[in-house]
Amino acid sequence: MFFKRSRTIKLPEEVQGYIRFKCLNYHRLPKGERQQIYNLCCEVGKENSEALFEVLVNKQRTIDGIALRYFTYKEILYKLRKSFYEEYAKRYM
Repeated sequence: MFFKRSRTIKLPEEVQGYIRFKCLNYHRLPKGERQQIYNLCCEVGKENSEALFEVLVNKQRTIDGIALRYFTYKEILYKLRKSFYEEYAKRYM
């Protein structure tokens, strides 16, 4: 699987990759780790938490498609994803 580092997220490539692949394997994680990811999505995403969750754990859909599905802007989802990554690294790494 291909991973491209986001320059807007101020974390090293290894940390970004770790968080990305952990989220993509959400359904394989133990219940406690799944709950951590979901709770952080709810906390960071607020009213857009379901869209943020789908951005993080779904590799088939694009951010554009998810934004249309949840009636939000893709720019908001990019900012929420950045906030999620940075908060996840602060709390759990």
